[in-house]
Amino acid sequence: MKPSQSLLLLALVGCGGAPQGSADPTVPAAEDLPDVVLITLDTTRADRIGAYGYDKAITPNLDALSARGRRYERAYSPMPLTVPAHSSLFTGKTPPNHGVRSNGKAVLGEEANTLAEVFKRNGYVTAASVAAYVTTSRWGFAQGFDSYFEEIKQQRNFWASERPADQVVDDLITWKKAQDGKRPQFVWAHLYDVHFPYLPPQEWREKIPDRPYDAELAWTDSQVGRLIEAFDGENTLFVIVADHGESLGEHGEAAHGWFVYDSTQRVPWIMAGPGIDVGVIDEVVGLVDVAPTLLDAVGLPALPDIDGRVAPGDPAKPVYMESYQVTQRFGLAPIIAVVDELHKLIDTPKPELYKTEDTVEEDNLAAARGSEVTRLRKVLQSLGYKAPSEDDFHIDADVAAQLEALGYVEGSARIDPDTPMEDAKDHIGMLRSAQEIDRLVLQNKLEKADELLKELVEKYPRVTEFRNRYAKSLSKLGRFEDALEVVRTARRDDPDDPTLKQSEAVLLAELGRFAEAGALYIEVAEALPQAPRIRAATFTALVRSGDVQAAMEQGILYSNQYPEDYALAGAMGVELVKLGDLNRGVPLLELGARTSLPERDVCYNLSALAQGRGEPDKARELIERELKNWPKNAPARLVYVRLVSRDQDWDALLREAELLRKLAPRIPESHFWVAQALFNLKRYDECREAIEAGYAVDPEDPQLLILNANLLAHDGDREAGAKLVERAKRIQQERVKQAKQAKQAKAPPAIGSGPD
Repeated sequence: MKPSQSLLLLALVGCGGAPQGSADPTVPAAEDLPDVVLITLDTTRADRIGAYGYDKAITPNLDALSARGRRYERAYSPMPLTVPAHSSLFTGKTPPNHGVRSNGKAVLGEEANTLAEVFKRNGYVTAASVAAYVTTSRWGFAQGFDSYFEEIKQQRNFWASERPADQVVDDLITWKKAQDGKRPQFVWAHLYDVHFPYLPPQEWREKIPDRPYDAELAWTDSQVGRLIEAFDGENTLFVIVADHGESLGEHGEAAHGWFVYDSTQRVPWIMAGPGIDVGVIDEVVGLVDVAPTLLDAVGLPALPDIDGRVAPGDPAKPVYMESYQVTQRFGLAPIIAVVDELHKLIDTPKPELYKTEDTVEEDNLAAARGSEVTRLRKVLQSLGYKAPSEDDFHIDADVAAQLEALGYVEGSARIDPDTPMEDAKDHIGMLRSAQEIDRLVLQNKLEKADELLKELVEKYPRVTEFRNRYAKSLSKLGRFEDALEVVRTARRDDPDDPTLKQSEAVLLAELGRFAEAGALYIEVAEALPQAPRIRAATFTALVRSGDVQAAMEQGILYSNQYPEDYALAGAMGVELVKLGDLNRGVPLLELGARTSLPERDVCYNLSALAQGRGEPDKARELIERELKNWPKNAPARLVYVRLVSRDQDWDALLREAELLRKLAPRIPESHFWVAQALFNLKRYDECREAIEAGYAVDPEDPQLLILNANLLAHDGDREAGAKLVERAKRIQQERVKQAKQAKQAKAPPAIGSGPD
């Protein structure tokens, strides 16, 4: 099978959802079913909402809904991360049972039974609008939704991709207006604004100037109000819940993700509408209880084999919580917890026991109440949950490629199961600094982040993540040799760590040592089969080392082993097209473009092909996509500048041409387009300066000569201008002749054709 055929196989496989089945005959008639609006508030603490007793809150819409419905006073998230928490919300299962135990390590599989699928099976029309990368369809959350609005401006750092609450609400209001009202509606809105960095609109910054978190929540509440107003009716059931909270410095944590204290785990849960009694529920509940409670309230069949319960109604259960982030990234002991009606146990090497009413968790009773610690440990043991393993990391190649591009393989700590792990609390300074670096990067305060990284490398020399991140920081400054030394020092302590090998391979490639890089990449590709961009990088390094034959053989081997690896397909397609093999190259380019982050030059080449087919709109769309992902691709930028010039928007052309000139000052045409834009803007003195800058690169460039002729004509010296035009024509003819001769003399190198 040829590589293109192998890589095309996945396109033939269907991607249907879970079995739909038939409607349950015990379900109420469609006209009797309520509309249901589910709103998830990302990173929202219960204790910062007015209804939960916070007197500084400006949350009138949440408070009003609570007043006419049911408020759960002690609701807990199973994990302080968005993807696992939403997975529990939609399935009624704990992270160990639905399999998503980290952001970026797994997706909610098609085999899952979800809340939306139950509504859809029972006659509902379903729609969702989400605000962040972590709730897009690639994580499995679109199952059961007829419409899924996720048009989020994608950042190079995917985790920073988000959009404001008003856009999410606009989507659903517009969707509602298009419905005929004949079927009940299930709607989900995910609002992300309260997540760091806290940047509320100016109006809310002015209203709450010194509390940005509260200001974000107030702004979010105003948009919740718009959604409630749009969907409110006699037969509408509203459910508002948070995926997790946010530590605002409590227990030394700067955000969320490490610990499971109430600051990140105690969340709001409010329900109001038909069948919901007004009042406060003081039972201990979890996000796993939302789905069964909601379905029971509506009268729909329960989800099978769940961990949650109907609350109130079913007997109370302890609520499970976990966080393995400190283990996976730093090799520290995992943080496991359970809470019941009386106490909360955080089971770590130094256990913590708190009364459930102690929401600030200041009085650790573990030493004084050893019997209670033992009792709750037995509860945890009875659950039978094991630590996540490599088998739990099940993400598709596209997601893996994105995460790898962002460096999310860098924090994989190597853990010796026979060695006791240290308590994360004993390393709170390190963990706080790690979160602070993440914050500084999100705020684009890169110099401060670099300074802090350097300190962490010196203080914690055996933490792989810090060394990798510091090496990348040095690389961005062009200090590749220094970065290589950082990585190689770390490898002396742990020579087999694949993430360190990957960093070394990247740096060797940056230094032009492609043969060494390729050999190291092959080792990494074997150690990290879940990281597809490694295979593409291996192929590219071998090509750039000059051994195209070896690159093709390795690429064909990988493509047969991993036919779904579109990153590799794109890299191979680029090289085949470069070699003139369009028959094999173009199908691979098209596969490569299916990823959210195509390899460099994939969209650039497809754009050229579209232009050749007479599809200018498609060509422009593809070149814009190339530049979005690879903004420093000078040839692509040049093509885009040429396209912009056709619009005759000279200000836009000047902006784009300046970007090109900054990126590629040794290309004469970059100076030409700057000069052309300035000429059309009648900024003649600046135009002349741009032409002179171009002459410094190539005094015989025909385009610059002709533009200078126009400038001379404008100045009244037409005779000199005419001479320049004739000179430009002669030079152009000679250069065309030389290019044809060079093309004829160049024979394409032989490459492997692959297996039959």
